[in-house]
Amino acid sequence: MRHSKSCDGWRVFMGGCVVEVDRNSVCISIVVPVLNERAALPHLIERLLLLQDQGCEVLLADGGSDDGSVSLIQAAGLQVV
Repeated sequence: MRHSKSCDGWRVFMGGCVVEVDRNSVCISIVVPVLNERAALPHLIERLLLLQDQGCEVLLADGGSDDGSVSLIQAAGLQVV
């Protein structure tokens, strides 16, 4: 499946067919696994917040970080599961 922007939504190419999709009716969820990633998080959080502002659901799945990653994510207002 490939995606390309059209003026009023998204064109989705599936099996040789082109389907117009209303961008407002599509929910994209982004799930990011995290384990002791505090050093890399500031840049990642900045990018994820941009995606969230565009209507994407952003979840960070913590695997038991002990370096303050969860606090940093929560301080940015992102959801940790």
